[in-house]
Amino acid sequence: MASSCKKRRFRDPQSVERSIDNVRNAIPQTTRYKNRWGVRIFEDSQSGRENKAVMCESNPFSLDLQNLQNLETELCSMTARTLNFWLIKFVQEVCDKDGKPYPGRTVYQIICSLKRHLDKNGRAEANMLNANNHCFQTFRRVLDSEMKATHREGESLAENRTRREKEAIIQMMKKPKEDEKFQISDEELDKFLSEVDWSKIDKEVLDVQEPVFDIVGGLKACRDSTSDITEQYMADARIYVKQKGVSRIEEFLKKKLEGSKDVKIRFAITGNSGTGKSAYINAIRG
Repeated sequence: MASSCKKRRFRDPQSVERSIDNVRNAIPQTTRYKNRWGVRIFEDSQSGRENKAVMCESNPFSLDLQNLQNLETELCSMTARTLNFWLIKFVQEVCDKDGKPYPGRTVYQIICSLKRHLDKNGRAEANMLNANNHCFQTFRRVLDSEMKATHREGESLAENRTRREKEAIIQMMKKPKEDEKFQISDEELDKFLSEVDWSKIDKEVLDVQEPVFDIVGGLKACRDSTSDITEQYMADARIYVKQKGVSRIEEFLKKKLEGSKDVKIRFAITGNSGTGKSAYINAIRG
């Protein structure tokens, strides 16, 4: 009697479909995508490489080429020694669509994708990243050297870019000579600024001014008179031209337009109780 009342400690057996789905879903979707991407790159190298015969390849590491398979052999059908040989060629030659070498980290991710693909297809012994697997000893040395080489190239490019940026900043900080500045009188400046179409800039700013949302009345844009904004622009532009020269007025206008994009938008939702304010907020927030 006691045994029949005892609570069950196990669930019902899982179906075959659910077991397969659980195992498949345990692998993140991004990892599955990377696996397919890495295998596709290797297969592209197989089909696109001009020479696929082992005996026609250079052999700088004095590997034993006897009984090695050619490159057109399907990946999961390659022996460990064959994989060691062709993976060396692969990491030395793989590049992006622009013909530039992949960063070392990307090359390593591609190799990891190939390893997972082999594991999935019953080739766990062909683990080229296992330090105890001596079949891939030469490949691991080549992979390490290629990753370090691309890292050094990346550092060199970064240093050159940093140096160019520093030079550009120094040039920007240098004050222009008097003969390089356009000299302009106050009267000429006022005439020039009066011809600027400030309405375009006003529109950019006014389009992002704070609106007020009434749940009953709808969206109401709060637009003040543009005269104050225009006068402020005129004053700012006059100071800017005096300091930088009239040739830099375009730079001033661009900064004003770009600044309008950083205006924070605040809005309020009002209405009587029970009219759906909370439901609306939850809906637009997702």
